Formats: sequence, structure tokens, C-alpha cells
Amino acid sequence: MSLQALNAETFRLYGRMAVITGAASGIGRAIAHKFAANGASVCLLDIDRTQAETVAAEITRAGGTASAYERDVSDRVSTESTFDAILQQGRVHILVNNAGVSHIGTVEDTTEHDFDRVFRVNVKGYFSCISAVIGTMKSAGGGVILNMASVAGLPDWLSASRTRPAKARRLR
Repeated sequence: MSLQALNAETFRLYGRMAVITGAASGIGRAIAHKFAANGASVCLLDIDRTQAETVAAEITRAGGTASAYERDVSDRVSTESTFDAILQQGRVHILVNNAGVSHIGTVEDTTEHDFDRVFRVNVKGYFSCISAVIGTMKSAGGGVILNMASVAGLPDWLSASRTRPAKARRLR
């Protein structure tokens, strides 16, 4: 059996609802399309309403079920409100915490505002989404929570690590 055939056979999500944050572009968009193609009803959360609605329309045109929600996951109160609305549709089986932001810089040139923004979205946003759905997942017998992370800066980090001893010597 080919890998593609095995994947199609084992990756069935019919009757499942998935909530995907950061779903309007990139990896979140790809996850939304894949889950919908495999039968899941997908709820797309993104800060960009227009793009989230575009992705929902693409999924619907392809025969899937999708709904779009404008949501800044760093805002806990409105995130809980959005999940309350989603839970009116049914049980959430899968939460994909994919929304994230990055900041390129050093400690010296990163402002507290920039650091707080990354922390609010990448940490607090995940916490807010998990908090909004974990109780109903547990009472329904379980669910799946996927927390995405990035090593986008890894190649630079690796090259920087080779020069770090030299930099350390210069700073002494």
C-alpha cells in the first residue's frame, strides 16, 4: 500500500469539528484544507477576517464545511466568546493552536512592546484557546490539542552558535 493510500485510509475526520487558529494563511491554511478534505468541519480563527473568509470559501467550493471567525487569540475574553459561539454548533474534537507571530532582533533592539506581543500571541493565545475548550473536551471523553511551534530561525541560530565563542571573547 502506498503512503498516499495509507494516509487516505487512516486519516479520516468525518463527523469531527476542528478549530484552527492562524488559519488564513501558511501552515494553518494548509491544515484547514487537509482536515476538511478528510471530512472535518473546520472553524478558521484568524486576525484577518477577509483572508479567513476566503479560505472558508475555498474549502466550501471543494465540498468541505468551513466557517471563519475574526479573532485575535491574545484577547482572552473575546477568544472565549468565539469558542462559546463555536461550541453552540457542536463538540470540538480537535484544536490546532497555530497562530503565531515572530520578532527578529536582539535583546538590545527588542522593545518591551515587541516582546509582549510575541508572548501574548504565542503563549497566552495558546493558553486562552486551550482554556476555552478543555472543559468540554474532557466532559465529552477527550479530544486532540495540537500546539504548533516554529524553528524558523534555526539556520541563523546554528550559524550564530558557531560564532558565539568569538563574540563572547570580544565582549570580555
